[in-house]
Amino acid sequence: MDTVYTVYEAKRSSEVAPGVGKLTDLAVIRDSKIFFADAEFFKALEKAHKEKPALSTAEQSHIKEALDECSKKPSTN
Repeated sequence: MDTVYTVYEAKRSSEVAPGVGKLTDLAVIRDSKIFFADAEFFKALEKAHKEKPALSTAEQSHIKEALDECSKKPSTN
């Protein structure tokens, strides 16, 4: 979960650079399958978002639960 959050945090931080927009696509490889983040997964990441990329245990758990739900959905690939 730390890696997924760190990637999200890096993307959010990069949005201040010229040419980097706010639109974000995020794919996670899990159990040899690719899952694309859905709106609920992004909500979990946004809820945990803060200036420093450090997650509490509760935030890690919440993001993991959101990823679990997202990865249960059929892939569009």
